[in-house]
Amino acid sequence: MVVSASLVGQTIVVRAARILDVASGEIRRPGVVVIDGDRIRAVNPTTVPTDAAVVELGDATLLSGLMDMHIHLMIEPGTAWIRQPLYETQAEWALLAARNARRALLNGFTTVRDLGSAGFVDVALARATDEGWVDGPRIFPVGHYITITGGHCDFTGLAPGILERGPEAGVADGPDEVVKAIRYQISTRRRSCAPECTRMGRTGLWLRYAPASPQSSTGLCLRRRRSLS
Repeated sequence: MVVSASLVGQTIVVRAARILDVASGEIRRPGVVVIDGDRIRAVNPTTVPTDAAVVELGDATLLSGLMDMHIHLMIEPGTAWIRQPLYETQAEWALLAARNARRALLNGFTTVRDLGSAGFVDVALARATDEGWVDGPRIFPVGHYITITGGHCDFTGLAPGILERGPEAGVADGPDEVVKAIRYQISTRRRSCAPECTRMGRTGLWLRYAPASPQSSTGLCLRRRRSLS
């Protein structure tokens, strides 16, 4: 539910025919939720504030906000995402991500973990939703993936010289480059508050050439990554 801007900051009482009690797994009737600012203050209380704005949802079921622990808001579903880095700018990705964040919220997701984007679009979007610039769930971003050349989340099958990336973009070969990639992520976190990194430990190749998924990171690389976390 996205409330009218005129109600933001007010105490709101949401009424519906029923509510899902996630602790017991049972449906309770009716469903009443008291919202004060950006916090839920009470669920099915015996009394509600008399000066609260009331939102009547009728024959509906209220439930707790959903969480998606693996999402990529800047990627369009289907096959178009393969061509995104070739034909679209980071500004377009940011606008697409903002649209998808609003869609996620309207579908009941109040928390998502974006497990990798390009150009730190996910980090910027997390800040935008936190600041109220755009409608969206609470976003936990990771920034760039960290993978090997030709590994999962690197673009393969392209002509030489196209989308060849290095540690700053998350493509790192060997312990020293892994350290550089993670330190770059850490420095960016300080500027943009990305809370974690995503390390791709197996290949899972994209595009046309996709053999089985052998391990792509040695134990030494992974130990270096953990020592810097």
